[in-house]
Amino acid sequence: MRTLNRQRASLVFSHLIEDDEILTPEEVSKKERIFDWDGVVRWKGDQVIGHVNIGVKLQELLQCLEPARHGKANSTQLHVVHMTELLDIHGDEDYVLWMNHLTKRACVVLKQGCTPRSQLKAWACAIGMLHDASSLIVDREKTLGQVLQQTLDEDRPTAIVQLLAFLEITDQKFDGWISRLKQAGWDLDVAALETHSGSRLARDEISA
Repeated sequence: MRTLNRQRASLVFSHLIEDDEILTPEEVSKKERIFDWDGVVRWKGDQVIGHVNIGVKLQELLQCLEPARHGKANSTQLHVVHMTELLDIHGDEDYVLWMNHLTKRACVVLKQGCTPRSQLKAWACAIGMLHDASSLIVDREKTLGQVLQQTLDEDRPTAIVQLLAFLEITDQKFDGWISRLKQAGWDLDVAALETHSGSRLARDEISA
C-alpha cells in the first residue's frame, strides 16, 4: 500500500525526524506489524513512545488537558484559558493539537476542510512532540533547544512553549518532506489516518 495509515506514518516520519531518511513503500511494508494497538506510536517501529488520537471531538481534547491540572484550580476556567490560547496558536493550521506530557497522549482535533496533507502534518508534529527530540535539527545552525529559547515566554507554561517550537519546526520542514515522499512513491492525497469517520471542528465554533 502507498497510503500512510497511522503505523506507516509513524514509521516514515520518525525516520525523517531523526535521520532525515526517506523510506519507500516497499521498505515500510517490510517493517510493518500485522497487529498493533490502536493509536499506539512506535518510534521507528520499535519503542512505544505514546499514543495519538486524531479526528477527536473538542471535548476529548479538553479531557486530554484535564490530567495536567494542579492544586485547586477550577477545571472549567483552566479549559477556557487553554482552549483560547490553543485555538489562537493553531489559527493558521487545519487542526488543533495538544499533548499531555504526563499521560504521553496527544489529541488532534481536525477543522472542517482539513486536507489529507494537513492530517499528516498534525501526525508528524504529534509524534515529534512525543519523542525526545533534543537532537531534532531545523537546519544546520538551529536546534530544538534554540527554537524553544526563541519562543520562551515567562507568562506561558512550558507545554505551550514546546508546542510552539514543534509547530515551527514541522512547518519549516513539512513541504520538503512531502516533496521527497511523493518522489519515493507515496500517495499523500488519500486520508488514511482515521480508523473511522472522525469529528470536525466547525470554523464558526472557533470564532465564536
